[in-house]
Amino acid sequence: MDAEKRKPSVLRRLARYAAVRSAAAFRRDTPGWMAASAGVTVVWTAAVAVCALGIPTGIGYGFDASLLIAAGLIGLWGCGAAAAYVLSLLMLPIPRLFAGVFLTSAAGMTYALNDTDIGWAGAVVAAVITAAGAAAGGLVMALVSARRHPLRSAAAAAAAVAAAVVLTAGMPLAPAGEPVLLTADDRIVEIDDAASVRDLEAGPGPYGFTHFTYGSGTDRHRAEYGDEAGVITRTVNAASIHPKWSPIRSRFWGFGTDRLPLNGRVWMPEGDGPFPLVLIVHGNHLMEDFSDEGYRYLGERLASRGFIAVSVDENFLNYSVWSGIPKPDMKLRSWLLLQHLREIAELSRTPGNPFEGRVDLGKVGLIGHSRGGQAAAMAADHARWFADDPSLEGIGEEIRIVSVAAIAPTDMLVDRKQAQLRNVNYLTIHGSRDADLQNFYGDQQYVRTALDGREDLFKAEIYLEGANHGQFNTTWGRFDLSMPGGMLLNTRGLMDGEAQREAAASYIAAFMEATLAGRSEYRRVFSDPDIRQSYASGSVVFGRYEGGGYQAVSRFEQSGVRSLQIGVTADAEGVKEWKHAAALNRDGRSRGYKGLVLAWDDEARYRLSFDKRYWLMVGREGAAAIAFSLADLSHELPESGAYSVEIEVEGASGLSARLPLERFGTLKSPPRVTYTIHRFLERRFKNGKFKADVEPVFETFIVSLDAFEEERPGLAKDGIRSVTLHISGGPGKLMMDDFGFYPDRR
Repeated sequence: MDAEKRKPSVLRRLARYAAVRSAAAFRRDTPGWMAASAGVTVVWTAAVAVCALGIPTGIGYGFDASLLIAAGLIGLWGCGAAAAYVLSLLMLPIPRLFAGVFLTSAAGMTYALNDTDIGWAGAVVAAVITAAGAAAGGLVMALVSARRHPLRSAAAAAAAVAAAVVLTAGMPLAPAGEPVLLTADDRIVEIDDAASVRDLEAGPGPYGFTHFTYGSGTDRHRAEYGDEAGVITRTVNAASIHPKWSPIRSRFWGFGTDRLPLNGRVWMPEGDGPFPLVLIVHGNHLMEDFSDEGYRYLGERLASRGFIAVSVDENFLNYSVWSGIPKPDMKLRSWLLLQHLREIAELSRTPGNPFEGRVDLGKVGLIGHSRGGQAAAMAADHARWFADDPSLEGIGEEIRIVSVAAIAPTDMLVDRKQAQLRNVNYLTIHGSRDADLQNFYGDQQYVRTALDGREDLFKAEIYLEGANHGQFNTTWGRFDLSMPGGMLLNTRGLMDGEAQREAAASYIAAFMEATLAGRSEYRRVFSDPDIRQSYASGSVVFGRYEGGGYQAVSRFEQSGVRSLQIGVTADAEGVKEWKHAAALNRDGRSRGYKGLVLAWDDEARYRLSFDKRYWLMVGREGAAAIAFSLADLSHELPESGAYSVEIEVEGASGLSARLPLERFGTLKSPPRVTYTIHRFLERRFKNGKFKADVEPVFETFIVSLDAFEEERPGLAKDGIRSVTLHISGGPGKLMMDDFGFYPDRR
């Protein structure tokens, strides 16, 4: 009985204690600490608004941000108040509401930042520093607003500035001024806008053009593919490639893989035609942030030059926070691109639509960005994946894919296979500041592209210093990673977005002019270093080129370094390293091919010698110009110095001449890149994704023998005995690839 009477007394005491502690929960939160809480709240709100960019619903950013901010504020102050009550029950003598808000914000930001793959430790450090900075900012503002204490306010402001300086120590500073070309010996070379480009204008062409869309007519999210579609197209069944995808994805789009729409934006030149056809396909981006409109600049440029340009909609294959990404998406992307070609071919034969009789199906070009770049290459090599697909009848026969241009493409294995392009023109463009695809994967596809001696074909690389991944699409922007990870990227020193797109449009238009329109003079944009540089919109450009008429002496794939092929031997002097080794990407992994590596201390020589057996096979007429590609690897050395290269040609007659390499182009050091906002993150972000700051990039040199004949007339009339690279200065290291000859003077 006594025990029963005591129970309510205990409960009452507990309730009284809880009430007293609850009433005291916020007692220590003075105006200063409330100001600190307000500072945390402001930064929290901004962080939540940024995170809303990375998890769109498709309704619109205003809705997404409003909803997430409201939920975030309720969560922040609700959890903060709950934590304050718990801390009060524990009788901790601290400003408890501030502590609760601070801990809640730090925990929330840690969770969000951990999604950026900087690891839990890095996420915790970054979150605590951010929350502490926000609290300090709130305190500073409170003190500054206290007019009765100006000295205290000034001291607090100075302390905040000092803290900001300490926290940002090591943050990279972008170089100022216009870009310059640097030779390996650090001499400045002025960018030459050569007069020879006057007949190779890079801007818009003479054609007027119209714009319209085609689509299913039932699109839920975009009227241009719904009620406003100019041409209604069929749907296609991809269930054999991908039987089913997420119900959430189906509810958002209103269809599954058995009814994929064929949607596209068309820029059509005015005139009767027929015109070459160029399809443009985007890569992986947030599904709800539509990507196809982002290539209007390419569509308009190509249409003005007499090409039918179509930006293909594959947004429903892209990633979503809510439904992931369909797998295998690469086969879907490539297959759907081919279905667009089939549909346009059918429309060109159908009376009463804008395509009727105006499409040259024998001259088709494909342009792809990111995963779209790989999809374009796969479509050009479609038999490797879709040899038995009856829905692709006519591809390769009536419909001929002549050219592929890949902007920052991926190069993944798909069913353990990769595209092996054969007798297709290929161009790849990549930026040194690409934080999404930090490796130059297009270089791997370049090497896997075989031209089979077809002199009407060529392949080329363009590597733009300062270009990133996203700015090739107007809707993707300056941040190559979705939020909040994008906040950690260094965007200082990026190319201006308009300049980056202008360079891409200029190179791609020139490529299509040369390969689809038969204007072979535009090949000089890729083979001539001065013209190539003039198209770069002020950036520094590296270029690699190979024409179908090229005769390889050696691609340096064999292990032996002295005997390269029948009648061709090599020797070297003054080198401390001489080997054939794998060309490596930024991650230190093989690109799938080898090159010749030379390293030296202060002076070296490398010579290729040819005997009569070689010239009996090739013939003197097969060598009017020497070609080879070089990449500076001096960044791999513990110490390096300035060096210069001269090339010497010795004829079979014994006459020789020696000229500086810079007469034929500039050997440039690859740019060093800092991807993130702080050096602490550089080797930790995305599990060490950006651990290397330099990527070796090749530059092709085409050396006409006429230049040596001018020095020593008759030097090469009976053939060439040897070609020697003389290197002075150093220490240095370089890689050579693709040494050979052209039969004509380029």
